[in-house]
Amino acid sequence: MLKKILFALIFIVVGGVLGGIGATTYSGYYFVRGMFMLQDNDIIRMEIAATDAYFNESPEVAIWAMERYLDFFNEVVEQRITAIETTKDRSKVFFIATPGERWISYVRLALLYGKTGNDAKAAQCFQAAADIKGWNLEEYKEPMIELIKKLDERVLSPNEEPTD
Repeated sequence: MLKKILFALIFIVVGGVLGGIGATTYSGYYFVRGMFMLQDNDIIRMEIAATDAYFNESPEVAIWAMERYLDFFNEVVEQRITAIETTKDRSKVFFIATPGERWISYVRLALLYGKTGNDAKAAQCFQAAADIKGWNLEEYKEPMIELIKKLDERVLSPNEEPTD
């Protein structure tokens, strides 16, 4: 009888320990997901501020805002590369903001550098945008510029019907 009670107690203790480990792992996973979502919100706030500066401020101020936004976004992408390597599903790592969105900001930053006459920095930004999309810069530079200009027109006049 004592063996049965001892055996039952061992199973209860082992089950409790394994259950605790499982619960901690499960809650840790969702904690990390929550932290990624909060970080995505920070990215979006910075993107909104940078885009607002792009449309409403001088090129110098807009360049500063875009560079801060892209620096932060690139830092987040680098941090999450480790998480991507440990999971097969990228959607668990990027929720709202995705790395592919950066190319729009790089093209806008290149256009701003072009306005200030800094052609070397503009070329670097165009190259960064092309690299993100996997495009050949010579082939896609003009289409990228045209696409961003059309996008900017739509942002500035959202109630008009598209002509294309």
